[in-house]
Amino acid sequence: MRSVGVLTCFGLFTMLGLAVSVPGTPAAETEWGLEAELTSGYDSNPLKLAGGGEDGAYTSARVDFDVEVEFEAPLTYYFAAEGDLQRFGSGLSNADSEAGELTTGLTIAPYRNGPRRLTLDFGVNFRARRKTFTSRLTGDVFTVTDTLPGGGTKTTEIAERFDYDRTNALVDVDWKLNKKLSLFLEGLYSHKNYVEDYDEVDSADPLDYDTRGVEPGVRFRTGKLRLLEVSLLSSVRDYRNRPARDIDGDSVPGTTREYQYAGVDIDVRLRPLNGWDLSFSFERVDRKDPFAGYYDYQGWKAYFSTYHWLTPKNRLRLSVTVGDRTYDEATVNNELDGEIRGKEELYLRGVYERDLSDSFMLTLESRSRSVQNEDPEFDYDRFSIGAFVRYHR
Repeated sequence: MRSVGVLTCFGLFTMLGLAVSVPGTPAAETEWGLEAELTSGYDSNPLKLAGGGEDGAYTSARVDFDVEVEFEAPLTYYFAAEGDLQRFGSGLSNADSEAGELTTGLTIAPYRNGPRRLTLDFGVNFRARRKTFTSRLTGDVFTVTDTLPGGGTKTTEIAERFDYDRTNALVDVDWKLNKKLSLFLEGLYSHKNYVEDYDEVDSADPLDYDTRGVEPGVRFRTGKLRLLEVSLLSSVRDYRNRPARDIDGDSVPGTTREYQYAGVDIDVRLRPLNGWDLSFSFERVDRKDPFAGYYDYQGWKAYFSTYHWLTPKNRLRLSVTVGDRTYDEATVNNELDGEIRGKEELYLRGVYERDLSDSFMLTLESRSRSVQNEDPEFDYDRFSIGAFVRYHR
């Protein structure tokens, strides 16, 4: 039934957009774009194994299509579709992945007076992702073992444990007060459906959940300060059938797990000199587990990036991301008096871009990620380098 609802929403938005082709429909302009990427590269640890794992080559492909129809009335329809596919060599097929995403919506500007403008955006987004769930120690398909009522045990592979379909409904209200200052309010309702619940496995709780969130904020632009954005984050995640845990980490039958998130997000973009762009962001999010506080944590993430035009056809981007998450009570493997969960993360990225023509671009990219986790099973380092050609129009 959820799939029928999703397809119905997309169908209604799409039919409205296609109405532009009907004679008499007041359409001012139609724009569309297409991007396609083909990548070949090397990955040092595609299965993210603790202590390092088998390395190998990979190929990936991405296609992104979007269309925007602007009507004579203050109304714009948009639609976008994206698909990603990644494949590794022999012996690393468990690292293969596929993903697809559809987005559609309407943008309405009901009020405009000089620089003052009110804009409303209503969108729907659907994303599906498939990737084999593997052990972080061996790289094999993850298995769980349950004890049978009559004695003995049963072992089950749960390869599709984290395959999901996600549907988002989005609302964005933007009130531009003048050329420099805007207020905004973003709203979200999301349902994440994990496609295989493994009902026959006693130790595999259903993972499906709903998210409701709002993000009010302010944007400021002037001169070399291309953007200063500050927003407050507030959301609630409700699991549909996953039980809560008490303060000792024991599952409590008959309960439903819920998380409450609150935080702040700061984004800054600068152009101090011609040919140089600088970006910085900082996000702090605290999570509360209202049942007993077992899953409470404090987390933050900081990002810095520089983008430089070496020549009109050559560009270089360097970025670094650092983050930290610390739990109050939750322990590794939910063991009583066990090690408190937590992790630190460092991510480095370098990108070189060269325009080959008006439609083709060559990109060289390197990535390095290091995760230090209190659970040694999730402690890993990973490095990758790749080259891809992008077509766009």
